Amino acid sequence: MAATRDPQVDVAAAAGEKLAALRKRGLAAVRQDNARWWAEFWRKSFIRLSSDDGLADYAANLWYMHIYAMAAGSRDEVPPKFKRRAMDR
Repeated sequence: MAATRDPQVDVAAAAGEKLAALRKRGLAAVRQDNARWWAEFWRKSFIRLSSDDGLADYAANLWYMHIYAMAAGSRDEVPPKFKRRAMDR
């Protein structure tokens, strides 16, 4: 992923450089690193919730979806922006 909040940065060129570096490493190495990263992430991110009515199980699933989305979108130098101020619209 190539991202910046600096309008002077050529994001397309940065993405191309990252893609070239990934190609140089090779698909197998990139997949192995990615699998290792996610395995470590999930080892630190486990919860168990359960209830007779299923609401706790549902809440656990929502939590897992949320942390997955946050982790998938936060693995680069620019973290996601969580709150928009009225003047940013």
